[in-house]
Amino acid sequence: FHLGYFARPLSGDKFTMDFRTTQGAELENFYEFVSFPVGLVGSLDKARLSSYSSWPAEVNALMENEAEVNIILNPEYIEESGIVQLKITLLNKSALQGEIRLAVYLTEDGIISWQKDEDADPVDVGDYEHNHVFRASAGSVWGETLSESDCSAGANVQFTKSIELDPSWVPENCSLVVFLYEAGSKEVIQCTTKALTN
Repeated sequence: FHLGYFARPLSGDKFTMDFRTTQGAELENFYEFVSFPVGLVGSLDKARLSSYSSWPAEVNALMENEAEVNIILNPEYIEESGIVQLKITLLNKSALQGEIRLAVYLTEDGIISWQKDEDADPVDVGDYEHNHVFRASAGSVWGETLSESDCSAGANVQFTKSIELDPSWVPENCSLVVFLYEAGSKEVIQCTTKALTN
């Protein structure tokens, strides 16, 4: 998801799309963003915020690591209620050390609205496609702490989470992002994403 999509809309009568949420504001206040685009790769530590130009190298370095756990997602969207029920399965290859937290986010792609693009002419782009927009989290944005048995080697653990979709969100454009991280170091252990509908 884009950290920039926690922010307030640009000034001017064209820039009316407001991506702010209560949960997004909590992340924005914690990270104290000063410019966009900015992001994190493999960590939630705000000291590790970096610009997009460094992301490919950071991602490539992490691709060499073997995952300690597999995350399997099985979402079900109940159209009548607008509720997403998500079944999460964790398959631990080894014991997970420290305070391990599980977080669940929902993002949306394909939102067409105005955007400033300094590389475009004109710079105000009316049909810009906004993707990976943070919409909500299941519970706290910082996730929930797993038990010691949930983190043991060879564990096969299931969780169920739910998120209510706003009527303005398009389910076919939404995805779920689930990740595990160690609370002390804020290092991400594993992350996976899946489209809400097929």
